[in-house]
Amino acid sequence: MKFPSRLLVLAATVLAVVSTGTTALAQAPAPAAATRDVQMFDNGLALAAEGKFAEAIQSFQEIITRFPTSPAVPQAHFRVAYTFYLAGDYEKSVEAFEKLPTVRGVDAATLEIAAGMIPQILVAKASKLPPDNKEREVAFSDAAAKFDEFIKKYPNSREVESANYSKAIALYQIARYEDSVTALRGNLAKFAQSPTILDSQYLLGLTLGTIANVAAEKATAPDPTIDKNYDEAERMLRDIIAKRRDLALLNDSQFQIGELLFGRGSHAGEKERPALMQKALEAYRAVFPKDAVVNAQKLRVEQFRTLSKQAALNRDLANRDALQRIADKEAEKIAYRWFFACSIVIFHIHHVS
Repeated sequence: MKFPSRLLVLAATVLAVVSTGTTALAQAPAPAAATRDVQMFDNGLALAAEGKFAEAIQSFQEIITRFPTSPAVPQAHFRVAYTFYLAGDYEKSVEAFEKLPTVRGVDAATLEIAAGMIPQILVAKASKLPPDNKEREVAFSDAAAKFDEFIKKYPNSREVESANYSKAIALYQIARYEDSVTALRGNLAKFAQSPTILDSQYLLGLTLGTIANVAAEKATAPDPTIDKNYDEAERMLRDIIAKRRDLALLNDSQFQIGELLFGRGSHAGEKERPALMQKALEAYRAVFPKDAVVNAQKLRVEQFRTLSKQAALNRDLANRDALQRIADKEAEKIAYRWFFACSIVIFHIHHVS
């Protein structure tokens, strides 16, 4: 019996993922021609997307210098700070974000995003510390507390979903798994229709799987919560695959199902173990090559960036910013999701060896 090529399946999945955005592009009205400041702004975004961070920052700073009265100036300031973050220059990023409230014409929505970015930068800094560094736990705890402050100050902000998600990552990294679960379940309840909600579902699946692994490692008697958490974790990951909305997340979920089943099989009885290990092997075999998934994710990022540009040219600034923010989050997955997935795998190996 012949099976379809995995690359053909991948291609079909990519078409399914981007079809909605393609339709939206086809129906969009013809926009007005971009002014020079807008062209430079778009050029800065493109340079940042290519990893040319110094050049991108220069492009945004040139807007500030050459077009001081342009409506693009507040966003250019924001992009300078955000691009420093992408470049890993966290001190300059925080400094630039903290100066943003002094920028003339900056709107409340941009200030909210900036306030939410500061604890996210703390998480990024903490992730660079070695696991045995005593400052690591303190740094993640401080970041989680900062996210709580943000949520309390801006309870109705669009960024609450992102803040809860990043807070959950920080809590996971210091083994506060139940607190992480609470934050993620809050996202699923409040932001069910968000285009990025599957990120929270994915992380919740991983966290429940980790809770099950840790409990199984320590168990000296039957514990029904172990199977309950394994089952819910697998359901959440398979649901992401079934929805086929995010190819990178779909692929990560497929891999993590293999990890989940492997961990479960390692703790299972002799009768159950072979079937679980076989299912784990099947899950691993269904994982697409990383390069193919990264390329597909880049298409997804470009989809949102194109929609954002069209909104800008049509002077729909609210949608421009919202779509660009989604593009930012999707682009971060290319750089950061692989790190976080690897940290889960390392943790898993440590606990089952």
